[in-house]
Amino acid sequence: MTTFGDAIATAPDLRKIILDNDDVRMLLVTVAPGASAAMHTHPRNINYVVGGGKLRFSTPDGQVREVELFEGQVIEAQATVHQVENVGETVVQTIQTEFKT
Repeated sequence: MTTFGDAIATAPDLRKIILDNDDVRMLLVTVAPGASAAMHTHPRNINYVVGGGKLRFSTPDGQVREVELFEGQVIEAQATVHQVENVGETVVQTIQTEFKT
């Protein structure tokens, strides 16, 4: 079985820790056009989109989907493993809150 790294360890240049305590880890995620992060894991999380754009997500089983994000959008997500790439023309920025419990 293949294991994948934590989001910060996999692409530290795209993520900055804002808060890390026993309950949550908040990240400022900034993905420039053409930038990508290798396959990595996330626990259950919520994202607030600061700057919108177009991202491509790929999963270990080969599924690929493109998502258009909009400023002010809130996205809830279950624990996941994926790769992400900015396939748009704008910097995508989110505040991601990962739940530890």
